Amino acid sequence: MAKISTYTNDSSISLGDKLIGTDVDQSDATKNFTIGDIFSFASQTTFVPYTGASQAVDLGAENLTTTGTVDATLLVGQFGIHLVGSGFGVGALNYEGNTGDVLVSQGPGVPPSWSPLSGSYVPYTGATTDVDLGTHKLLATGVDVKTGPLLVNGAPGAVGQVLVSQGAGTNPTWGSVSSSTDYASRYHTLTQIVGAGLSAPIRFNSVGSWPTTPTITVTNDAFGDPTVINCATAGTYSLEVSVNAVKTVGGSDEDIYLFLFVNGLQVQYSGRKWTLRDANHSTGISAKYNLTVAPTDDIQFVWYQTNNIILGIDLGPSIPVPSAFFNIFKI
Repeated sequence: MAKISTYTNDSSISLGDKLIGTDVDQSDATKNFTIGDIFSFASQTTFVPYTGASQAVDLGAENLTTTGTVDATLLVGQFGIHLVGSGFGVGALNYEGNTGDVLVSQGPGVPPSWSPLSGSYVPYTGATTDVDLGTHKLLATGVDVKTGPLLVNGAPGAVGQVLVSQGAGTNPTWGSVSSSTDYASRYHTLTQIVGAGLSAPIRFNSVGSWPTTPTITVTNDAFGDPTVINCATAGTYSLEVSVNAVKTVGGSDEDIYLFLFVNGLQVQYSGRKWTLRDANHSTGISAKYNLTVAPTDDIQFVWYQTNNIILGIDLGPSIPVPSAFFNIFKI
């Protein structure tokens, strides 16, 4: 037999062409094998081409294992391949899914299925519909509302409203700044006198700072004097009262006290005391309180003096000083 290198190459191959080989099942006998026989044998076996398969490859019950990635058009179902548990198998579906679908595992031994990105799946970006987190929280180091309103309970709120906490476990709500009209100040332009060792409510006959629609009013008491303060909005208020105390006669020291009364009763620990010494000594004194009130409460400031003290006015050279002044606002 001549050397193989001396034979002519045949580029026109037919099924009847023969190849020389060894038959391992026949004591390694040298035999001729036709191209057609080799092709038929290969098509009946489970050989998987390394690359360039021209038709679907059915692995049967076997797994496809790789330490790399699978680069292919993935068809789910019969005549295709898909993940089942830790291997590959054959399922009942046979299509590529719709744009945006994701492959969802159905558990071990069951073929996965294509499913739209919805329900409990939250896209990292580019959501095309509302994302409902259910009972879960959205945690972030910042929130960037790029377009559209900020909705709370489905509502954007009205212009000027703020988010108001409703307490733990309850959604906040949009609300107005309720304290915008819950303030007032008034003063008295006349001298106020009470006898030695007696007390009287402090009168306020003139408006200081007053909103257009006040929720705090001053009304007359049983004697017709403007001493009663009412707050239409329940809550806690900061109150301050100031008086211009004048000692009219010299001699012994005299004391003046201020008290806070609600519904005719002195508020416990509300008393404040000052001592005046010289005659014609004019002293501006004040007391501050925080008080929780209801709309039906009558609030009064009451003063008491031991002797020879009045609540006087001081016209002065330029700015007059009233005999009494109060300021109140909701906190």
